Amino acid sequence: MPDFWRLDLWRCAPVREPAGAASHSNRPRQPPTRFRTLRIRSIPLGVTEDELKTLLKMMLGSDGFVLSLSGAMATVGFPKGNPANLSDYFPGASYFLGTPSLFGAQKPAVNVFAVAGLAGRAYGSRSVRGQPRMWLREAFPIEIGEHMRVLTFGYDMGLRDNIVTIPTLQTYARSLLQSICLARTEANERGRPVIFIGHSLGRLVIKQALADASRLSVGGDSDQANLSLCVGLFFFGVPDRGVDPQRLRTLIRDQNDVHVIHNLSEGCEFWRSSYDCFLRATKSNLDGFQIVSFFEIGGAEAVNTLPDVGWMASGELIGAIARKGATRGLPNEAKHQHVTIDVDHSVELPDSCGHDYVIVRERLSESVRNVLKRRNDMQAHRSEDEQSVSPCDELSNPSGKQQENFQGGVVMMVEQDAFDIEAVASMNPSRNEQKNLQGGVVMVVEQDGFHIEAVASQNPSNLPSIGHQASRCSSNSSSHTTTQISNILTGSSRAYKNAKHNELNYPKIQGSVTFGDTYTNHYHPPEPDSGRDAQKEEMLRSFAAEYCANDAPFDSCGSNGKSKCLEYTRVDLLEKIMEWSEASDGACIFWLNGMAGTGKSTIARTVAGKWASERRLGASFFFSRGEGYLARASRFFTTIAYQLARSGLAPAVREAICAYPDIPRKNMSEQWKHLILEPLSQPSQMQSLILVIDALDECDDEADVEQILGLLSQAKSLTPVRLRIFVTSRPETPVRYGFQDIQEATRQEFVLHNVANAIIDQDIYVFLLHELSRIQKRRRLSNEWPDREKLHRLVQKADGLFIYATTVCRFIGCKDNVPQDRLASVLEESVEDGSSTKQLDLIYTTVLDHAVIKGREPQTQQILLQRFRRIVGSIVILSDSLTARALAQLLGTQLTEVEQTLDSLSSVLTFSVSGSQESPIRLLHLSFRDFLLDDQRCQDPHFSIVGNDAHKDLALSCLTLMSRSLKEDVCSLRHPGSLTSEVDPSTIRRCLPQEVQYACRYWVDHIRHSNVTLCDGGTLHDLVHAFLKQHLLHLFEVWSLMGIMHDAVLMVKLLDSMLTPKANHSLRAMSRDAVRFILNTRAIIEIAPLQLYCAALPFSPSGAILRNHFADSVPSWIIDLTGVPEDWDSLMQVLEGHSGGVSAVAFSHDGKLLASASADKTVRLWDPTTGTCRATLEGHWDRVGAVAFSPDGKLLASASADTTVRLWDPATGTCRATLEGHSKWVSAVAFSHDGKLLASASADTTVRLWDPATGTCRATLEGHSQWVSAVAFSHDGKLLASASNDRTVRLWDPATGTCRATLEGHSDCVNAVAFSHDGKLLASASDDRTVRLWDPATGTCRATLEGHSDCVNAVAFSHDGKLLASASDDRTVRLWDPATGTCRATLEGHSQWVSAVAFSHDGKLLASASADTTVRLWDPATGTCRATLEGHSQCVSAVAFSHDGKLLASASYDKTVRLWDPATGTCRATLEGHSDLVWAVAFSHDGKLLASASYDETVRLWDPATGTCRATLEGHSRFVNAVAFSPDGKLLASASYDKTVRLWDPATGTCRATLEGHSDCVNAVAFSFDGKLLASASYDKTVRLWDPATGTCRATLEGHSDWVRAVAFSPDGKLLASASDDTTVRLWDPATGTCRATLEGHSKGVRAVAFSPDGKLLLVTSWDNTVHCFDVEEILSTVNTVAVSNPFIPIVLHFNRCEALMEVAPGTDIGFNLGTSSQSILSLSGGWVTLGKQKLLLPPSDLRPHVFAVYNNVVALGCQSGRVWFVKLDLDGIA
Repeated sequence: MPDFWRLDLWRCAPVREPAGAASHSNRPRQPPTRFRTLRIRSIPLGVTEDELKTLLKMMLGSDGFVLSLSGAMATVGFPKGNPANLSDYFPGASYFLGTPSLFGAQKPAVNVFAVAGLAGRAYGSRSVRGQPRMWLREAFPIEIGEHMRVLTFGYDMGLRDNIVTIPTLQTYARSLLQSICLARTEANERGRPVIFIGHSLGRLVIKQALADASRLSVGGDSDQANLSLCVGLFFFGVPDRGVDPQRLRTLIRDQNDVHVIHNLSEGCEFWRSSYDCFLRATKSNLDGFQIVSFFEIGGAEAVNTLPDVGWMASGELIGAIARKGATRGLPNEAKHQHVTIDVDHSVELPDSCGHDYVIVRERLSESVRNVLKRRNDMQAHRSEDEQSVSPCDELSNPSGKQQENFQGGVVMMVEQDAFDIEAVASMNPSRNEQKNLQGGVVMVVEQDGFHIEAVASQNPSNLPSIGHQASRCSSNSSSHTTTQISNILTGSSRAYKNAKHNELNYPKIQGSVTFGDTYTNHYHPPEPDSGRDAQKEEMLRSFAAEYCANDAPFDSCGSNGKSKCLEYTRVDLLEKIMEWSEASDGACIFWLNGMAGTGKSTIARTVAGKWASERRLGASFFFSRGEGYLARASRFFTTIAYQLARSGLAPAVREAICAYPDIPRKNMSEQWKHLILEPLSQPSQMQSLILVIDALDECDDEADVEQILGLLSQAKSLTPVRLRIFVTSRPETPVRYGFQDIQEATRQEFVLHNVANAIIDQDIYVFLLHELSRIQKRRRLSNEWPDREKLHRLVQKADGLFIYATTVCRFIGCKDNVPQDRLASVLEESVEDGSSTKQLDLIYTTVLDHAVIKGREPQTQQILLQRFRRIVGSIVILSDSLTARALAQLLGTQLTEVEQTLDSLSSVLTFSVSGSQESPIRLLHLSFRDFLLDDQRCQDPHFSIVGNDAHKDLALSCLTLMSRSLKEDVCSLRHPGSLTSEVDPSTIRRCLPQEVQYACRYWVDHIRHSNVTLCDGGTLHDLVHAFLKQHLLHLFEVWSLMGIMHDAVLMVKLLDSMLTPKANHSLRAMSRDAVRFILNTRAIIEIAPLQLYCAALPFSPSGAILRNHFADSVPSWIIDLTGVPEDWDSLMQVLEGHSGGVSAVAFSHDGKLLASASADKTVRLWDPTTGTCRATLEGHWDRVGAVAFSPDGKLLASASADTTVRLWDPATGTCRATLEGHSKWVSAVAFSHDGKLLASASADTTVRLWDPATGTCRATLEGHSQWVSAVAFSHDGKLLASASNDRTVRLWDPATGTCRATLEGHSDCVNAVAFSHDGKLLASASDDRTVRLWDPATGTCRATLEGHSDCVNAVAFSHDGKLLASASDDRTVRLWDPATGTCRATLEGHSQWVSAVAFSHDGKLLASASADTTVRLWDPATGTCRATLEGHSQCVSAVAFSHDGKLLASASYDKTVRLWDPATGTCRATLEGHSDLVWAVAFSHDGKLLASASYDETVRLWDPATGTCRATLEGHSRFVNAVAFSPDGKLLASASYDKTVRLWDPATGTCRATLEGHSDCVNAVAFSFDGKLLASASYDKTVRLWDPATGTCRATLEGHSDWVRAVAFSPDGKLLASASDDTTVRLWDPATGTCRATLEGHSKGVRAVAFSPDGKLLLVTSWDNTVHCFDVEEILSTVNTVAVSNPFIPIVLHFNRCEALMEVAPGTDIGFNLGTSSQSILSLSGGWVTLGKQKLLLPPSDLRPHVFAVYNNVVALGCQSGRVWFVKLDLDGIA
C-alpha cells in the first residue's frame, strides 16, 4: 500500500437504530452480515476502480471483497469475513495511516494537525465512567470545535508504522509534509490557517517538518505556503535539549519503536542543526503565531510487553527528559506559555475539567478565535453561500446533496439489540439519503438489485481497550448477538486513570481485536481461591496478635472481676444514655466526664454490655495508664477495627483489614479512614453501631487524645450506618480542648460530679448494701450485719466516690481477716472536712497500715516497708504492666517476696501467678497511684513514694538486667539476611522475655523521669556509659526484633539530649554518633536485625565512632570495605512516601510537624523527629504545589492546580474549608504572622487575600502581567511580596491592597520570595540561576548570589536570619550567608531537581523537597562545605576489573571513565575526553589498554598506567554500546547502533574491518576463547559469526523472534549462547551454525547469559527478575527444547557489556566470580547482595548498587549517585 494513502479501519459499535430507518427501503430486511469495512483515502487522481481492485486482490490474495471508489476515497467491505492476511497490510483498528480526519466542522475556519507520540491515542487514552473518550475532541470547547477540522498524523499507532521506508526523524517529517499537501489539494483548503499539535515525540516531527518546509517543496505544493499559514504550535512533552536515549529505551521496551529511539539519539550535531533550522524557519516565516509548550513534570512509567496483555506499565518512574527545556530559545519568547503541568489524559472531562485541560482549552481557543476574527474581517461582505465547501463534506457526501449536521459521520444504520450495525452502502452516491445521528450518518440506498450490508462505526466510545469495559460477540448468532462485558482490571494492568504519561503508558492489545465473527481476546483475572475465607481468617488472627491491644475490650480477660452498675442504680443516667443511642439524629458523641472515682468505667462497662446483648456494640476500648498498649493510641483504631470485623456487624471492615495488610504501620488518620470510615460508608443492612471508649484521659500522649476526638467527630457524616461513640474521661485539659474543637451539634456532654448528691448517695448505699451482704453470706455473719447506721456512715465517708465504696468493700472482705474488725477500723478513722479525696486517702492509708505495719514487730515492719517501696514503688511508675514473675526478674528479687507483698494489698490491686493463666499486676484504680506519688495526699512517710527515686532505681534495674541479657544474635538467627518479619514471635518471647523487653523499651524514659543529671562519675552515668560501650549494637538488634525502631529513634535522641557538658566526653560523642547512625541505618536494621553488623556498621562512614568502636562486631567474612564516606554529611533523614514529585515543604511553628505537597495530589504530614508519616491529606483532584501552616499550627493551607486552596486541621487531617475564586491553578499560599490573613498566588496573574476564619476573599491584587508564582508576608504583616513569571517582584500593602513597589532585575521568571525575620531583607529566586537580596524599604538590590547551574526554585531564611537556603534544578541546596553573600555549603543528594526548602523554627533542621519524590532533612549547622566526595557526578553505567584485579574501571553518564584501586577504594585517575555518556569499558587481557565506548560515536583507548588517551577510534555513525578485546589483545571489536561491528588494531588505532550485514543496531559482541570467532547480537533478531582475521561472515544464526541482547561462548568454544527478548536462550554449534537447544519459559525477555568457568553450567537472567542455572550436558542430552524449571541459585557473572546490569531493583543482576568454584553463588537481587539463597548484605539506599563486577573475592559496585565502592569477602567463612 503506498505510504501516502490513508486508511481508516472502523469497528462495530452498539449504536441504536434511528427511528424510521426501515422506511428507507421497500425491500424486506435481509439478515445482517457482520464484517468490517475499510475506507482508503487520499487516492491519487487517475487511479481507477479496476486498478485499485487489482492491487487489493494482489495484496490480499482474494477477491472476496466489495469495492466502491468515489473521488479520493474508496470503501472496501468483506461480506465473507476478513482475509487471513488482512493485518499484514492493514495492522488493525488501532492504526491509522496518513492524516485522517478525527472530527470537524462542515465549513471549518482552521485545520488542526495533531501529530502523535510513540503510542499516542486519539481514542481510549482515557475514560470517564468506563467509557473511552477522545481527548483531542474534549480539549476544545464546543463553540470552538464547530469552526475547525482536526486531522491526525500517527495517532493510534507507533510512528514508524506511518511510512514504509526505514524510519528516521527526517522521513517522518517528509511524510507529514506529504500528507498535509495531499489533505490540502482542494482550492478552499490551500488558504486555510493551520494549527499544529505535537504530542510527545510528535513535537520533534513537526519541528523537523517546519524546518524542512522552509527549504523544500514536496508533492508539487509549496510547503513554504503551508508554513506561512501556521497560526499556532502546541507542544506536549519532549524538550529541545534532547532526550536521554537509554532512559527512553527503558521506558519503551518494544522493538517497533527502536528507530524512533535511534533518531532521538542521532547525536548532538543532528539536534543542533535541526533545531537551528527550525529557529530560522519560525523567525523568518511565522508572524504573530502562538507557541505554547505544556510540559509533563511527572516521571513516566517504564513499559514492558506482557504475554496475553500487551504493553503494560511496570510502575517504575523514569524521567527521560529534563525539566525546563521545553521553551528555551524559541522565538517570541514573551508569547510562550511554558507551564509546569502534568498533561495527563486520564483526568475526567468534561464533567470535572482538569486544570491542565483548562490551560489547553484557553490557548487553543485563543488561536482559533484569532483566526475567526481575521476571517470575519476579510469576509465581512461575502454571503454565507459563497463560502467554500469543506473537502470533508465532499468525501462524505460527494453528490453535493443537502446534508444535516454531523461530526465526521460514516455510512451506517444500527440495530442495538443485535449489536450489529446493519447498513446499506451505495455505489450510486447521487441517490443517497442521509439522516442526523450522533457520531454517524445513515446512508440508505437502492441500486438495481445491488444490496450491500456493511458494518461501520464512528462512535469511539465503544472501542475496547485494556483497563476499560469491552464487548465480546458470539460467533454463532446470525441476527442477535449476545454481549458479555469483561472488566479488564488486574493487579498488573491498571486503569488508565492512574497513568502519568499517556504516550508511554498506553498498552497495545496483543493480537487482533475484532467484532462479529471473531472473539475479542482479553486477559481475565484468576478466580479467587476456594480457601479464601480460611486465608482471611488467618489474616485476622495474625492482625489481632500483632496489632491489637487484647485487653482493651470491656469483656476481655483482664476485665474479670470489674463490676457493672447494680440494678436500680444510675437509673436516670443510663436512661439518658440509652435515649441518646437510639435517637435517629442528634449528637454522634456522648461524653461522660467526672472526677476520679465517680464510677465512669463501671457505667461504660454497663452500657457496653447492654449494647453487646442487643448486637449494637461495634467495639470498645478501655484505656488504662501504665499498661502498655492500653495507655497508648498506637493500637487504638486497629483494635476497634478488629472488633468490628469480628462482630459480624461490619463485614466491610473485615474486607478492609485484608485489603490493607500494611495499615497498622500507617498513622491514625489513615487507619481511621481505611479501616473504619470508608468501610462503614458502604451500603449495609446495619442502621446503628456504637463504640465505647473509656478513660480517654489515661492515653499517654495528649496530642493523640485530641487527634482521636477530631477523627471520631467525622462519624457525623457517616451514612448509611449511624455511628455513635460513647466516651468517658476525667475533665483533663487535652480532652476538654479536643471537645471544644468539635461542633456542639456533634457532641453531648454529661458531668457526673454535677449529679445531685442525694441521687449519688442512694446509688452508693445500694452498692454497699449489695457488696457487704455478699460478705455476710460468704463469711456466715449475723443477718443484722452491717446495721443501717453503719451503712449510712460509710455513704457519708464515700462523699460521692464509688471508688471509696469499692475499696472499703474489698478491704473488709479480705480473707484471713475479721470483717467486723475491719469495718470498725474504717469507721473509727475520721478526718476533718477537706477535699473530696480526703476520705479516699484515709482508706488507702488504712489499707497500707494493715498490710505492712499493724500487728508486726518493728524489725519485720522495716523489712516489709523496704519491700513495699521497692516493689509497690516500681509498680506505680511502670510504663507497662508486668507479671509478678517478670517484675521479680526485673528487680532482681525473689518471686515469693513479690507475691507476699501483693497478697496483702488485694484491696487495691490484682495479679495472678497460676501457670499459663499468669496475669499482669493491675491497680484497681488510678487514684491509688496518684495517692502514693503525692506527698500532700499520702502524708505518712512510711508509704509515700518519691517518684524520682523510684524511676532512678528502676532505670538501674533495667540497665543491670540488659547488661546480663543482651548479646549479639540474641535469638540465634545465624543467617545475616534473616528478616524481622520472618522471625517466629514465640522465638522472640523465649529469647527476650517480658522483663527484658520492658527494660529495653523504657530504660531511657526512667532515666528522664528520675531527673538525675548525668555527670561523669555518677552511678547512673557510669552504668549508662558502660552499658553503651558494651551493648549499644545489641540494643539496636533487640529494638529491631521488637519492631519498635520508630520509638528507638526517639529514645536515642532523648538520651543524647540528657547528656550535659559534665558528662563523659566519649559518652557524649558516642551518643551523637548513635543518633546519626540510627537515622541513616534505621531502614536496614528494621528489615533485618543482623544487617546491623553486616551492613549498617561497615557501611557507616569510615570515621564514625560506632564503626570504629564496634569494629570487632563486623563479621569476619567481610575482610574489607572501601569507598564509603569518611564522615557523616549534613543529611539527617530521607522521607519517602509520595508517589509523585514533592513540590513544597513547610514546618509548623512548634517544629512538631512537617507538611509536604506533591504532584500525587496529596499533602503529607510528617513527624520530623522520627521521619514517620502522621497523615495523608486527600481531596485535591490535581497536583498540590504549596503548603503553609498558620502561626498557631491549627490550620494548614494547601494550594493546588485544581484552582482551589484548602484549609486543613493538622490534628485530624480533615478539610475545614475549600477556598474558590482563582480561575487558574494556585501556585503559592502564605499566612500573615498574626494568622488573620492568608495570601494565595495564581496563574491567573492575581494574588488573593483571604480571611482564614470565614473563608471569604478580602481582596484581589492585580498588576502582574503573567502568572504569580510565590507570595510572602513580612513578619510585621505590613508588606506582602509576590513573585511572577513577568520577571518582577511586587511589594503590596495588605491593608489597602495597593502596590508599594515593583522590583526589577531578574532576566527570567521569578519563582520564589522570602522575607528575613527582621524584615530588612527580601530574597528572590529566579530561572536566571540567581538569588537576589533586596532592601524592602528602598526596593534596591543589595546582592546577587550566583553559583547554581540551573533555575533556582525556592529560598528560605533561617529564623535568626543568619542563613539563607536556596533550592535549584541543579539538584542541590545551597546555604548562603546573607550578610556577605558567600556560599556556606552545597547540599547534594537529591536525584532530581529540588523544588522547595524550609527551616524548622529553631533552625536545627532544614527540609528540602524534590521531584525525586523524597523529602530530605539536613543539619544546617554541619552543612559547611566539605571536600567533594570522590566519585562520578552522575549514574555509573558500567564497571570492569582488569584481568589481574588491580584496577577497576567505571563508566558514567557524566562522560568520564574513572580508574580505582580496589585494595584501597581510592580513585587513581579520571579519564576525560568523551563528549557524551560512556556506556561500556573493557580491559585488554594484559591490562595495558582500556577501551571505552560512548554515545559520542567514538571508542577511546587509554593507558591505565598513566591515564592518558592513546587513541580515539572514529568511524561509527551512531553511538557505540559495546567493546571487547580479543584474547591476544591484537584486535578490538566495537558494536554500534549504526548496525555495524568494527575491528580495530589497538596498537595503531586503525580500523581493520567494518563488518556489515545486520539490518538493525548491534547490541553485543564476544570473542571465542581462541580468538578465531567473533559473535555479534543484534536487534534484527539474529546472531552473526564472523572470522576476525578476514572480516567475513561465517554464519547467520536465525531463530529468535525478537531482539538478541547478549552472546557468550563456552570456554572450549564448542557452544555459543544467545539471549533474546523473545524470552528464550538458544545454544548454537558455532562450527555448523545449528541450534542445539532452546531454553524456554521466562515470562519476559532474557537480559544476559554466561557460562561457568568450567563450561558445565549456563546461567541466564531475565527481565522477569529471575536467574536460572542449567546443566549444559543435561540440556544437550535430553531434548532440543528445554522448559525453564524453578529458578536455581544465581551465580555471579561478569559481563564486558553492562546493559543487563542497568536495573538492579527490582530486577536481579548476575556476574562471574572467577576466583571460586561453580558452586560459589553470589548475586544482586532487590538491593541485596546474596550468596546462594542466603541474603548477605543490604547496603544503605544511597549506596545501593546500579552495576557491579567481581574479581576473585572483591566485589565492585557502582551506584546511581556516581559513587563506587568495594567489598572484599571471604566466602568460605560465611556460615
